[in-house]
Amino acid sequence: MTKVIGVLSGKGGVGKTTIVANLGAALSYIFKKKVVLIDCNVTASHLRLHFGLYDKTAFTIEEVSEGVVPTNHSFHVHPSGVKIIPAPLALNSKMDLKKNAELVKNLANSCDIVIFDCTPGLGREVISVCNAIDEALIVTTPDIPSVTDALRTIIILEKLEKKNYWNNFKQS
Repeated sequence: MTKVIGVLSGKGGVGKTTIVANLGAALSYIFKKKVVLIDCNVTASHLRLHFGLYDKTAFTIEEVSEGVVPTNHSFHVHPSGVKIIPAPLALNSKMDLKKNAELVKNLANSCDIVIFDCTPGLGREVISVCNAIDEALIVTTPDIPSVTDALRTIIILEKLEKKNYWNNFKQS
């Protein structure tokens, strides 16, 4: 069964995309898992840059969500084995972010793990991803604004009844 993980942060600049890139590559290359990384940060797409995808003509989550290209034809396969569906370099306000759940359903039989790289904050982009995930990994740095936003993110996840790793620490 495919595990769907959202990597979230209430604040930008905490290293979320770097964690997504390295976690995905490690799970794929070292642990031989079939991993798909999806960049849902449509306002500041950077995941593709971590994998050297600078080509503006590459398929993105935008083409997938609009049905222009089927999900299984949209992957960019990195030498580590990880498959990436990048966000567009230019923002298109018409993109339907609610289609993330459909996207995950299409991937369910083709991979072991799907990791969403979410935009920072708690806006509609993040909430749409939260509705599609099984679990969340919250990334923060040790400063008051980052920790405060991480706690807000945890509260939202708990309201949506999504598993997050904070619960593991609370019970210890």
